[in-house]
Amino acid sequence: MKRKLIYWLTILTLLFNVNVVSANSKVDKNVELIKTAMNEILEKYYGENYKEIDEDVLYQAAMNGMFSVLDDYSEFYTKEELKEWLNDAEGNSFGLGVMVQKHDLGAIIQSVLSESGAEQVGIKEGDIITHVEKKSLAGMKLEEITNLIKGEEGTVVNITISRASQKLDFSVKRTLIKENPITSCLLSELTNDKQDDKTIYLYIDSFNNYTTKYFMEELNKYPIEDDWKILLDLEGNLGGLLEEALSVSSFFLDKGDEIVSLKDKAGNTVTYESKSSSNFNGGVVVLTNKYTASASEVVTAALRENNKAIVVGNNTFGKNCAQQTVTNGDKLNYKITLKEYTTPKGNSLLKQGFKPDYLFEEPTLIDDVKYKYYGDEESEDILAVKSMLKYLGYKVTDKSNKYDQATKNLVKEFQKSQNLWPEGILDYTTQRKINEVVYNKYAEDDAAFNKAVEVLRNFKEESKKLFK
Repeated sequence: MKRKLIYWLTILTLLFNVNVVSANSKVDKNVELIKTAMNEILEKYYGENYKEIDEDVLYQAAMNGMFSVLDDYSEFYTKEELKEWLNDAEGNSFGLGVMVQKHDLGAIIQSVLSESGAEQVGIKEGDIITHVEKKSLAGMKLEEITNLIKGEEGTVVNITISRASQKLDFSVKRTLIKENPITSCLLSELTNDKQDDKTIYLYIDSFNNYTTKYFMEELNKYPIEDDWKILLDLEGNLGGLLEEALSVSSFFLDKGDEIVSLKDKAGNTVTYESKSSSNFNGGVVVLTNKYTASASEVVTAALRENNKAIVVGNNTFGKNCAQQTVTNGDKLNYKITLKEYTTPKGNSLLKQGFKPDYLFEEPTLIDDVKYKYYGDEESEDILAVKSMLKYLGYKVTDKSNKYDQATKNLVKEFQKSQNLWPEGILDYTTQRKINEVVYNKYAEDDAAFNKAVEVLRNFKEESKKLFK
């Protein structure tokens, strides 16, 4: 079993209905100005795309513009976009009911969910989906394939299956799929060491509507006693529903332990506490990285600041705000930041994240290689190169985003080690190669995971040093 990192954006969500009214006379005046501009455009605009411009297009553009000046987590949606976002956040999707992996011909089915549309028509594990609605899936990315399979609940999707030497066609009704965000196993299955036979490796990839349900189901598979331990992996968990994060946190905490406090613009604060005593008394290590965000940061901070867990990994993402989702008919649908939160010890995680007890900084890769650097340029890409060189063991001393001579000399050393032309120019080939070398090294090292295992094995001694 491989540890998985699924990076998808989710935020704390609450759903309520509102009626929008003008807050004051200034808003009324601005609304009148916007109406005047819209009417002027509709009556007189004669640019190249004038036939495409109508009231709905202008309304959508105006709303998108207004939300664009807010934070990264506030966003305006169409009704369809909101529905899709809520389904993702809540862990609902509508499809065949199969787990798939990429295959040369399309996607191979790893498992079939019971009572799903796929099971009802006789689709089996090992079948290869080659066509959806007669469209070949060969060469497609897995995300593209799953997007073709998903759709509205109750609708039918036509697929072609390759089974042994047979080609089979199926018409499958899309049903509700409750996404299980939990994966677990005995840690000894990953370390091949019998001393980890009483340690559970438990990965949570999101906090959706079903997290607590599946969390408890996974734990109930094991004969847990007081000497058992848990490695709680929250790497790549970008958050989800607050109530699910509170529930999971409470499993490890004592009754009355503070989990998180939320404060609104008026200064009103609500503090959430564990409502029940801990169900688990063994050692806990939480594994984090820079994509551990939002609700997963709530869990991390709650467990650590209540001295229930030791944290290993990279600084978390640093999101300390919660959103509400507003829906009012077909045209007014959005999410907006309304609250900020603090940890049990009153700390804000904004932009700095939660710092682990044992810090393993991940190198920053260049997301999009599109520029060459010859010397003295300044760029975020240069910072990424310095981060990667440092990770590879080169003695990087300059912390600026400038391509200084010292860094250029280190690049020459790297180029020489990779049989590239050692001229010190950060060309496309060099940037892609350093990305590749660093990524492979990080994947192979898995230093944070190894440290987490070591800390768990010596949890009593470690907790005496760290818990105050």
